[in-house]
Amino acid sequence: MLRIAAIHAPNPLPDDFATNAFPVLEQLATVAIAVIAHDVIEILNRIGPSEPKRALLMAAIAVENASGYFREPEGTRLVLALIDASVAQHRDRILADPEWTRALRESLEGFVAKA
Repeated sequence: MLRIAAIHAPNPLPDDFATNAFPVLEQLATVAIAVIAHDVIEILNRIGPSEPKRALLMAAIAVENASGYFREPEGTRLVLALIDASVAQHRDRILADPEWTRALRESLEGFVAKA
């Protein structure tokens, strides 16, 4: 079972954290280890608002690559939190963007289709 962690830490992140973190997270999202995917998605929940499409694209990659991640209830909660935030704030943009829509669908299918 993955460790449980808060989605939103109480301390604000430095302004350049997301800019520096995204390239590293893009590489880590391809690692086929559930614990790594969990950490990536946890961080994406923190920095996702700065680049919501990019965050959801990375989450879809992490979920797809991490075998067994779909079995983790905490993983499901984190991915759904990221999706909820994206859809709540960017619904029209998501529907108008096939790449963003595909990432949303793949993130969900990573849990539904495999379970």
